[in-house]
This record gives sequence, structure tokens and C-alpha cells, in this order.
Amino acid sequence: MDNDFSTAPLGSLHIRRVRFALYVGGGVLVFMGLSWGLFFATQHLWPMVGIDSLLLAVGLATFVLTKLNFTRSASFLLLISLFFMLCGMSIFLDIPSAASPRSQHNFLLFLALYAHFLLQGERKWIKYGIPLVYLAAFLVFASTPAAIVTSYVVPDVIRVGGTWFNNFAAIVMLCLMLYIMQTDLSKRNQVGRDISVALLDHQFMLYYQAVVDHHGVVLGAEALTRWNHPLRGLVSPSEFIPLAEQTGLIVPLGRWVLNTACQQLHVWANNPLTASFTLAVNVSAQQVHEVDFVSHVLSTIKRTGINPSNLKIEITESTLIHDMEDVIAKMTVLKSAGVGFSLDDFGTGFSSLNYLKRLPLDQIKID
Repeated sequence: MDNDFSTAPLGSLHIRRVRFALYVGGGVLVFMGLSWGLFFATQHLWPMVGIDSLLLAVGLATFVLTKLNFTRSASFLLLISLFFMLCGMSIFLDIPSAASPRSQHNFLLFLALYAHFLLQGERKWIKYGIPLVYLAAFLVFASTPAAIVTSYVVPDVIRVGGTWFNNFAAIVMLCLMLYIMQTDLSKRNQVGRDISVALLDHQFMLYYQAVVDHHGVVLGAEALTRWNHPLRGLVSPSEFIPLAEQTGLIVPLGRWVLNTACQQLHVWANNPLTASFTLAVNVSAQQVHEVDFVSHVLSTIKRTGINPSNLKIEITESTLIHDMEDVIAKMTVLKSAGVGFSLDDFGTGFSSLNYLKRLPLDQIKID
């Protein structure tokens, strides 16, 4: 696997690191499953061999799923399997004694950090909830001797060495995870600075994709944002838009797009052949939820002197997930001023025919 993150496309940097983290996690499970499994086999401790075989299987499955680009499935498989295995071993097998304290629960600290990194793209209750569950479990096992004693007990002579090994491995894995997260954060900050510079240096540009009717007659266009990077050349939106959203720079970028699009409409208005053209502009959820979104759109229309009916704002279903009433109210105000609205990629997420009746839409784009 190519680990040179610096040469990866901008939008795929975090995904590349997630894949790298999954490969590392899978590799660690395979190594520990094999090494401990062989060791316990020599000691004829077959229940432990069974558990280590399960570790090995989860590690191999993580490898395969990551290789097939099912990173989300690989993440949940790894996180959920490890959590239940660690809790099970801490309760039934890693029972603290005078000779050897409990050690398996220390991996829960690493697992909480690992989960937070892997689940960055999930909803907040998942991204923060799962790590908090892991930390809560660590707190219980670290603060109490909670355990269920059975007839099967791992000899202290083995547990003493295992405690040192587990604690050392947990520290190494925690340090490695911190390094990966710091690298990811540094690169995100660098890209954020690059986007800020790009806005100041006018590196962004708009392309106009023609919109035609069923006879092939041009009715207008859709504005497509491109980044003319001084080193990378043209960068597609799929690579920089996610990072702009994560850094909060999507709002100033979106305002630049709207202003540039309205200026283009003003130019078209002076040509009889293009005066009736409409121009569709994509607006992010963050931009719509800005307090001054409506006033900014109206002031831009007034400043550029365009016909508001020639401007079409495209929103996505994700815009409607949070505070739909606020979105509808803003759309209604702009609609009354003559601005058109289009719902992009309908059917990919928050799909419901009920809310369509309440939205002042002119167009629906089905994915």
C-alpha cells in the first residue's frame, strides 16, 4: 500500500489514513492472534486459543473489507468485535489478583481514540457516543475488580508476563494512533491554509455546464467550481469540497461562487442570445444555515443588477436534516423575490415525499 500521503489527492487524504489505520489495526490483530494462539496452544489452554483464533479472523476480515474499499464495514466490524472481546476477557479471564493486575482493559483507551478517528464521517451521536462507551467501560474495569469467576483460570505465571506485554502493546498502539491523528490534523490544517490562499489569489474558477431541453435547445447552465492549483493543476470539487466543509471555508467559497455566478448572469443579460439563460448554483448546508444567508443572496442580486428569476439555487437533502423549518422559511423569502430552487441528488439520503410538498421547489434532480 502506498503510504505517501503528501502526494494523494486532497479529498482522499483522510480516507487514505483511515485505510492505513484499518490495515494497521487488522495487522495487529493478525499478529497478536497468531502469536498468542501459538503460545497458548503450547500450554494447552484451548479456550484462549479459540479467542485468539477469533482475533485472527477479525483481523483478516478487516484486511479483506478494507482492500475491497468497504472501509465503513471494516471499521464497525473491528470496533464492535474488539469491544466485546476486550470486555469479555476482562470479565471472565483477566481477573485481577495479588500477583497480576488486570491489563486487557487498557486497550479500551486506544480503542476509544481509534474509534473517534475512524468514525469522523458518522453522525455526532455515533462519532462521540461509541468512544464514550469505550471510555466508560475502561473506567469500570480500571476502578473496580468487577469480574465473573469461573472454573477456568489462566495461571498467574502466564498472566504476569501477559500483563507486561499487554501494557506495552497498548502504549505502542496508543502512540501510533496519536501520530496518525496528528498527521491527519496537520494535513487538514495545511489544506485549509491552501484553500484560504486560493480564495485570496483567485485560484478558484467557475465552469458552466450547459442545460438543454429535450430538443437540445440551451436553456442555461450549471456553475461548476474548479480549483486551479498552482502545483496540482485543476482540482475537482470532489477533492476539495469535503475539506472546505470540514474547515468551515465552504461558506466564503460558496459566497465567492454565488457572486461570480451573478456577475456572469449580468454579462449574459446584455446579450439577446443569452439574456433568458438561467444559472444554477450549488449551495452547501453550512451556507444555507448562516444567519445572513437570505440577506447575502438578496444583496448580491441587487449589487450585480441581475434578474433574480435567472438565478437557481441548488440544495441537497442533507441541508434539510437540521432545522427544516428554518430552511423552508429562508427558501420562501427568496422564492418570493423571484429566485428559483432545485433539489439535487434526490433519493440519496433524507428522502421523503412529504417534505417535498412543503418546499418551494422548481426542480428535482433524481440521483
